[in-house]
This record gives sequence, C-alpha cells and structure tokens, in this order.
Amino acid sequence: MSAAQAIVRAYPKAGTALANEIVAVAKRTGAHPYDLANLINFESAGTFKADVKNPVSGATGLIQFMPK
Repeated sequence: MSAAQAIVRAYPKAGTALANEIVAVAKRTGAHPYDLANLINFESAGTFKADVKNPVSGATGLIQFMPK
C-alpha cells in the first residue's frame, strides 16, 4: 500500500488527490507524509477542507494560518 493510499484509508475525507499532494509536499519538505496528514486532520478539525476557519482565533486553512 502506498503512503497516499494509507492516508486515504486513515482519513477518507482527505481523498486521493489531496493524499497524493500531501505525499508530494512531504517529500519536498523532508516531512513524513503521515505526520503531515495527522497535522492537517487536527488543524482542519477532520474536514480536510482548505477553507475551514477556526471560530475562536480566525485561523484558516488546512494548517490554520493566522490572519494578520
């Protein structure tokens, strides 16, 4: 099983396209793809949606970037 397939199996909401991108980003940055998937799962409240917004802090996105 590939890393992308394992991510989709663990987090079905990620979907194949995003799982493949997570693996690619992990390779480029030297991160482990499972660590990156876990981070995105946590920060996006399990939604894997890029537009998710934290109602308290206003942070947005898969890894919750803060507004200015």
